[in-house]
Amino acid sequence: YKPRALAVMHMGAYGAGTGHDEFTKDGEQCHKNAVLYQVTRDERRAELAIAILDAWATKCTCIDGPNAPLEASWAIGAMARAAELLKWTYPKWRKDIEARFLAWVTKHIIPLWAGKCPGTCWDREEKSFNNWQLSICQARLQLALMRDDLAGVDWCVSQYKKILANFVMATGQTGETTRDMTHCQFGLSSLIEIPEMLRHQGLDLY
Repeated sequence: YKPRALAVMHMGAYGAGTGHDEFTKDGEQCHKNAVLYQVTRDERRAELAIAILDAWATKCTCIDGPNAPLEASWAIGAMARAAELLKWTYPKWRKDIEARFLAWVTKHIIPLWAGKCPGTCWDREEKSFNNWQLSICQARLQLALMRDDLAGVDWCVSQYKKILANFVMATGQTGETTRDMTHCQFGLSSLIEIPEMLRHQGLDLY
């Protein structure tokens, strides 16, 4: 597998535009290879994960489009999780690559999540919440853990509670159950993964 980083991505809804497959698949491969390194101690796995991180941090200069905030959360969440694993387990982990990746995320990804791109309602008060907010919350939590950012963790916890109160109904259905089960399960995945991540940090959201 080779990194597929693009210089420019315009991510439209329902697969329109460019970068969907490259960004999300690279995120998956980055995380999978970091996990495989834990099992095999094959340095090639760790180096591939690092190469994917650095390829995006050095090559990609523009991410926009209505679906960019959502798909960035999928890719960046996986990449940050891979980086966190390797940071503490791989002796050849490089601080310069970590710094470059986090600087790139701060410049190009965080603004997507701050409501500056069409298609996200993160900064607006909404009566209903969906898989977007949950996916973004999960990715931001992973980044906060990677940075040892306690204020960032607290922000994610407060957002999670707000989303949970609006996303899951008394019937057990979610805000997207009647939409389709695929999007419903996107949300359920993050509803589980966020408290699982925090459980390992000594905080019980269950």
